[in-house]
Amino acid sequence: LALLARRFRRPDQYGFDLHTGFFSDPKWRWARTASLRLIRRLHGVTIVTNTHLQNICQQAGLRSIVLHDLIDEHPRNETRGNYVVCPLSYANDEPIAALLSAAGTVDEIEWRFTGKAPSAVRSKAPKNVTFTGFITAQEYRTLLAESLGVVALTTRAHTMQRAGYEAFSAGVPQVTSDFPELREFYEDSAEYTAPTAPEIVRSVRRLLEHQDHLCGRLAEVRVVRSAEQVQHLEQLRVELGPLLPVKTSRKGEQ
Repeated sequence: LALLARRFRRPDQYGFDLHTGFFSDPKWRWARTASLRLIRRLHGVTIVTNTHLQNICQQAGLRSIVLHDLIDEHPRNETRGNYVVCPLSYANDEPIAALLSAAGTVDEIEWRFTGKAPSAVRSKAPKNVTFTGFITAQEYRTLLAESLGVVALTTRAHTMQRAGYEAFSAGVPQVTSDFPELREFYEDSAEYTAPTAPEIVRSVRRLLEHQDHLCGRLAEVRVVRSAEQVQHLEQLRVELGPLLPVKTSRKGEQ
């Protein structure tokens, strides 16, 4: 693929969307230096979600742009179920055990875990945890729209999660990881937590208690982030040249 890309390359044509896992997941870390070198040879532009990752790219001699997931506003349902959503892939950076323990403590609500849960996870789940399995995009949007909130956590630093972006677009408050990048982006429209059961319990209960405030702040912060995104997309258009379509987005972290 690299040889083909180099053979048919045109200047300023390639953009490389680099997730946090590219930089820090042990499974892929071995390829990082060679991949950055290849991107530089192709005169590519790297697209990342925060300045920490941007600095790594720039230190490797690459052009780099910070661009978040496309903000696409969806109406939130006025009628809501008595549940929170935990979007999961059961990857090694997700605090599954802490989430299960927290769910068993906050048992006045239902916790809906998405994705294909391993049998070991299912066997340890309290009764108020429901496993949705894989669902369609429309089913997922409805699940979010009717929820009390989203609990989207990672132990991998500098990570912006797709699930967080999806909650943000849907106008649904979230509990997310306590990282500087997340606090900078969501400000006080989210609750932040360490990946431990007691802290998750505390943050989920704050989310349930402060629904109106969080939703109000989310709407205000989203206006600001949408305006910023227009500027960042224009910067990307300039970097990649006229081949970039008018409408574009980047895929989220993880």
